[in-house]
Amino acid sequence: MANCSNEKGYTMLEVIMYTGLIIILTGSIANFVSNVFYRYKIGRINQQVIDLKKTIVYYTATWENYGDVIDDTATTTEKQHILSLSQMQEDNVLPMDLKNGIHALAGGIDLGCAINYKDEYEAHFAKDDIVNNKYIYFVQFNGLSPEACTEVITQGPFYSDSSDLDTLIVNNEYIWKYKYSHFEYDSGQIDSSKEFILEYTGEVVPGTTDRKIIPSISLSIADAVKACNRKKDNIITWIFS
Repeated sequence: MANCSNEKGYTMLEVIMYTGLIIILTGSIANFVSNVFYRYKIGRINQQVIDLKKTIVYYTATWENYGDVIDDTATTTEKQHILSLSQMQEDNVLPMDLKNGIHALAGGIDLGCAINYKDEYEAHFAKDDIVNNKYIYFVQFNGLSPEACTEVITQGPFYSDSSDLDTLIVNNEYIWKYKYSHFEYDSGQIDSSKEFILEYTGEVVPGTTDRKIIPSISLSIADAVKACNRKKDNIITWIFS
């Protein structure tokens, strides 16, 4: 006697199609979440630069300058008034998310008096016999991908009205300086064709030919891409007055 049934099963082709759709949907969601998280990290790096600037200003408020040339034979007490990452870590004054010396994109940070700025090979980049370099300081983020490096230097918040950026250095190879920059560096460190002068930009004041002064950097994306030329571990150094 024959039995009738209304049950309907899936064919192998349908199972493969549904599985494929689920995989594609899952991948799309994961990619979206990853992109959102990356955007957050880029924004967080920009905020971390601001946080470090504020912390350094408060930390050194009573100092005459940001310090002399570091003498490795000096005692810890003698180094207390020489701005450095290690001293700020020891004094427990860094922002909470930067105490371990790691920025939002998992690369390293460094900071200090500009007179003590060296490249990644420990060669003196700044002229250590120029007094002006004692009155400015640097903040450096490394370990950046080309894309992150490009975005950070073209979208950073230090291009605002309150900017006190003196010099921008990328990979210790490209350098942008304001017209009246105080930072003096060893000219042998930078190819002259990779040194650029930054001008103040702004809107024309109505009824005049004068421009409203807005401290900002006119740094094109093309220039940024050219400077952020390492496959990984790109380095951005900001020097502030």
